[in-house]
Amino acid sequence: MYKVPFCWLCVVGMDQQMRRRLAVCGVIGPLFFSVILVVLGFVHPGYSHVTQYMSELGAVNAPYMLYMNILGFMVLGVFLCFFSLSLFSIKQNGFFSLFGPWLVFFSGVCLFFVGFFRCDPDCIPVTIIGWIHGFLALSALGGLIGGMMLMIPRLKADSKWYIFYWVTVVFIVVAVCVGFVYYLQVFDSINGVLQRLSFGVPFLWVVIISVQIYRMARGEVS
Repeated sequence: MYKVPFCWLCVVGMDQQMRRRLAVCGVIGPLFFSVILVVLGFVHPGYSHVTQYMSELGAVNAPYMLYMNILGFMVLGVFLCFFSLSLFSIKQNGFFSLFGPWLVFFSGVCLFFVGFFRCDPDCIPVTIIGWIHGFLALSALGGLIGGMMLMIPRLKADSKWYIFYWVTVVFIVVAVCVGFVYYLQVFDSINGVLQRLSFGVPFLWVVIISVQIYRMARGEVS
């Protein structure tokens, strides 16, 4: 098994308590974001979770844009970055598996800046800021799915994680298929649903992996 020397920097000093704390971030982040999304969608006049994009709640003309961009995207990005560090506790298996946690970290960084670069009205990019927003959102999704793919060798090599290897494979297939349909804009009437599913499936994976890391750090998994 090939290991890159600098990867130890990610786990040095990471005791079981630290791993539990980092794992909890993977649960809190997506759940907190979901609450913010639902609440702001409820108070935003005429907003529809079925047809409209999540970023429209943080668009330049949205009444609660600061709440969505800061409490939504930025906070989620920070929690995802912290969670990604807990993934290094899963044994590395091969050179490329090193980059699984880093891609998840990259996804968190992109999500943070999604909140900084707000989308244009109706999330139709007409300004440079709007185009950057769209690029960052796509990079965040791609980075998270890519991170899931590169985590497969780690999960497959450890008997304690083998069932999660299959869970990850299934989630990747679903996320890619839904994301592809969403990207093609085939069903305009449910764009909001498709977008939420394309992001929701990978984030459900984050929650599931977080719970397992937490349980292992508590010694509940032998």
